[in-house]
Amino acid sequence: GGGGGGGGGAAHISTPPIPNSFPQLEAMKPAELGELLNDERALRRFVQSLDGVKTMNKLRDDLKNADGGDEASAAELDRQLAAARAKRDAAKAQFDELHGKQVAVSERLSIHSLVAQLGALADEAERDSDAVAREYLDGAIGDEREFKRRFLQLRTLYHLRAAKRESLGLRA
Repeated sequence: GGGGGGGGGAAHISTPPIPNSFPQLEAMKPAELGELLNDERALRRFVQSLDGVKTMNKLRDDLKNADGGDEASAAELDRQLAAARAKRDAAKAQFDELHGKQVAVSERLSIHSLVAQLGALADEAERDSDAVAREYLDGAIGDEREFKRRFLQLRTLYHLRAAKRESLGLRA
């Protein structure tokens, strides 16, 4: 005979066995059989009246009703999925923004960038020390101790920056 229905939750009706014979047909008179052969509607009504067909129709209806519940569940899952996607998109936008900032910071702190910055700062310190020397020679700075203090401070800064630039430049 036939087995149980599928593994569905709502359908507890087992599939009816396929009969080897149809006693209802055997009990009919030849005129009634002729009507079934010649009238499509009569044949459909007869088939729908069979117990196995009724059972299958009930099983089908139960499964359809169960699917209706699944449609509501599917709609809820769709809403949850849309909310999750929106969260994901917001998180991705935030990630992209933070990643862009990280890349900018990384570029600013790269060896090549630091070497260039140190070079510019060393050049600035050298120009400033040259300006102090010119001021002293032009008489704008009258105190020799003041000149030595400012000039040595700027020359020390220049040499520190130049040495660091060289050190980093060798690693780059």
